[in-house]
Amino acid sequence: MGTLTTTSPGNLFNLVGSLTSVGQAGFYSKQAFDILEQVSYKGPKILDSKTSWCDIMVNISNGKLYAVWATDALTTQEGLLQYIKLDEVDCPEAFKTSKAQLIRE
Repeated sequence: MGTLTTTSPGNLFNLVGSLTSVGQAGFYSKQAFDILEQVSYKGPKILDSKTSWCDIMVNISNGKLYAVWATDALTTQEGLLQYIKLDEVDCPEAFKTSKAQLIRE
């Protein structure tokens, strides 16, 4: 597992490249939340706003997976975003799904 990074949602592309959800959007939200909660001394904020979300996402260029939590959409500079690069042992099912997904795309 990588290092927890905090930024704004709009900066994520500049830091890790183009991402898409693994499988259906939100399918791995519980796993992403649990992973981020373990590595952050505060844990991700509770998903209490209408725009907050958590998911496991894959970089479509290199296949790297990230657990991502944000208070707003990825297209905004507002809000807060936390992410961490995952290793296969962190969520094997998401890695398996992402590999099949990238082959199809």
